[in-house]
Amino acid sequence: MKTMLRSYGLWSYADKGYNEPEDESSLSDAQRKRLEEERMKDAKALYLIQNAVKDTIFSRIMRANTAKEAREILQQEFQGDSKVRSIKLQSLRRDFENLRMKDNDLVKDYFSRIIEIVNQMKSYGEEISDEKIVKKILVSLNDKFDNIVTIIEETKDLSNITVEQLMGSLESHEQRKTRQSNDEDMMETALAAKFSLKPGEIKRNGSMKKVEGEDEEDSPKYKDKGGQNWISIKGEKTVFPGGGTQFIHGADQYLDQISQMIPDIKFGHNTRVVLDIGCGVASFGAFLLQRNVSTLSIAPKDVHENQIQFALERGVPAMVSVFATHRLLYPSQAFDLIHCSSFFFDVKFILLINTYLSDGILLLEVNRMLRAGGYFAWAAQPVYKHEVKLQEQWKGKNAFVFFLIISTEMENLTSRICWKLIKKEGYIALWRKPLNNSCYLNREAGAQPPLCDPKDDPDNVWYVGLKACITRIPNNGSGANVSTWPERLHHPPDRLQTIQMDAFAARKELMKAESKYWKEIIQSYISAFRWREFAAALHEFDLNCWVMNVVPVSGFNTLPVIYDRGLLGVMHDWCESFDTYPRTYDLLHASGLFSVERKKCNISTIMLEMDRILRPDGKIYVRDSISVLDELQELAAAMSWVCFLHDTGEGLHASWKILRCSKKQ
Repeated sequence: MKTMLRSYGLWSYADKGYNEPEDESSLSDAQRKRLEEERMKDAKALYLIQNAVKDTIFSRIMRANTAKEAREILQQEFQGDSKVRSIKLQSLRRDFENLRMKDNDLVKDYFSRIIEIVNQMKSYGEEISDEKIVKKILVSLNDKFDNIVTIIEETKDLSNITVEQLMGSLESHEQRKTRQSNDEDMMETALAAKFSLKPGEIKRNGSMKKVEGEDEEDSPKYKDKGGQNWISIKGEKTVFPGGGTQFIHGADQYLDQISQMIPDIKFGHNTRVVLDIGCGVASFGAFLLQRNVSTLSIAPKDVHENQIQFALERGVPAMVSVFATHRLLYPSQAFDLIHCSSFFFDVKFILLINTYLSDGILLLEVNRMLRAGGYFAWAAQPVYKHEVKLQEQWKGKNAFVFFLIISTEMENLTSRICWKLIKKEGYIALWRKPLNNSCYLNREAGAQPPLCDPKDDPDNVWYVGLKACITRIPNNGSGANVSTWPERLHHPPDRLQTIQMDAFAARKELMKAESKYWKEIIQSYISAFRWREFAAALHEFDLNCWVMNVVPVSGFNTLPVIYDRGLLGVMHDWCESFDTYPRTYDLLHASGLFSVERKKCNISTIMLEMDRILRPDGKIYVRDSISVLDELQELAAAMSWVCFLHDTGEGLHASWKILRCSKKQ
C-alpha cells in the first residue's frame, strides 16, 4: 500500500495528513483553492486505501474521513507494537513454508493464497524475492503439474521468471488438462443424457427486443440483470428495454450522443466492426446492428455470466472472453471502435492496471486490437452503485470526486500510449488511436510502456501471453486504410499481401475468384435446400443474420483480412471446446475441416462439440471428402441427427460431397 501511494505522490497524506483549518471564512481565494486541492488529494489517497483492501476489511475503514485516519486504523489493528509484529511475522513464515496446493485447487486460487501471505509478510517488513516465491510454488504444486514443473526447471532460469509469468504458464497447462478431461467425459456421456427445453428456449422470435420462454421473475438470469432495468418480464416473454443503468435514456440515444460527439464515426459507413467489452445484455450491440454495424459483445465467464446467454438469445454476436493472462483470440487492428463500460474499466481495475500489471497491460491488449485511427469509447457511469460496498463511496459529492479520480488515471494511461482524447461529455469519453508510429517514436528515451519488439507478431494469439508493450503500427499503413462499408467487403485489403498463405502472387485475383466461388455455392444452397439464412455472410442476398468465421489454428491465419473486410471472426482449435454456451448457433458450416483436424484428434470430439453449440432443429452443412463423410454419417446417426448426402457442383463422380444434417430436439 505504501508503494502504491508513493507512486501517486500521496503517501504524505496517509502518513502525516494535512491541516484542516477551523474557520474557512478567513481564508483568501488562493488559500481556499489550495485547501480544495489538499482535500482532493486526500480523498484520492483514501479511495486508494479503501480499494486496496478486502471487502471484509473495508467495513472497518469505511467511515474514515481522511487517508491518515484509515491508515492508523489499519496499522493499529494489523501491526501493533514490535513484539506483536515479530510474533505475527513468525506465524506467517510458518504458513508460507507449510502451504501446499490441494488436489481441487485452481492455479489462480493457489496463487491468491500465496500472494496473500506474501503481502502480509511484506506489510510486517519482510523482504521476499520473486525467485523465492517461484521456487516455493514449484515445489508445492500437486501431482497434476509434475510434467510442466520439470520442463520449467530444466529450461528456464528461475531467477528471471516473474510470478506473473509462472502463473500464465501454469494456467495454460491447467486449461489444456481441463479441456482434455472434459473432452474425455463428454465422449463417455454426451449422448447418454436427455434434456427438455421450453419452446422459448429454442425458438427465436425474430426480435432483439424480446425472448420467449422466460416466464418467471425468479429465474437466475432475471435475478442477475433484472434489478438493473436491463430486462423485464411481460407474460411469457423477457423484454429488453434497450436502456438500464448503463444507458439511462436508452441505447439508441446513447449512440446518437456518440455520433454527435464525433460525426466522423459514421456508424455503418466509416465504423463497421465494433467490440463491446463488459456488454451487459448486449443492448449496445443490438442497436448497432440496426445501424448496419457488426458488434461482437464479450464478457467474462466467471462474472455475470448470464449476459452472454441473453445476448445470444437475442441473436446478437457474442462470445465468452476473459482479460487475464493471454491475448484475446482476435487479430491486431481488428475493430474500428472498442466500447467499454465501467463494468470493465471501474476504478479498481484502472488502479490495478496502472500500479500492478506492468504499465497497463490490459489496456495495451485493447490497443493491440483497436484499428489505427480507430476510436475507444469509455462509459464511466457508475453501473454498480447499488452494491453494498459502493453505497458509502457514491454518497453525495464522493461520486464526483471519484469520477475525477477515474478520469485522471485513465487520461494518464491513454496519453502514455499516444491516444488522443477527442471529446468528453458527462460520463462518456472518446479517444482516438494514432494512425502511425510517429508519436511512439518521438517519446522520451525510456518512456513506458515500450514499443513491442519488431519481431513480435501481433496476430499470433493462440495461447500467447499478454505483453506489456505497445503494438507497432505497420509502416505501410495496412490495417488503417480500409475502405468504407460496404465497399470494403469486396475490396481486397492491403493486409492480404502480408498474411502467410500458400499463394505468393495474384492474391487479390484469388480473393475475388474465391468470393465468386462461394457466392455460387451459397446460391446453390438456397436453391437446392431452401434454407436461406446461411447466406447472411453474402450481403448481396440481403438476408438478416450474422456469421462467426472460425479460423482453425491448423491453417493460415486469415483473421486480419476477415476483419478488414468488415466481418467477424475468431481463432480456434476444434480439438478443444469453443468459447460459447450450449445451443448458440442456428447453422454450422464446415468446408474441409474434418480432413485436416482428424490428424490431430478424433473427429467424434469435433462432432460432439458441434452438437453442443448447435440449437435444436439447427442445420449442419459439411463439405468434405467422401471417405470423411462416410465416417461422419455413422457418427451423426448415433447422435440422432438426420442427414442427407448431396453432390457438389462438380458432379456425380467428384471426390467431395455435401453432408446436410439436422439436429433433432
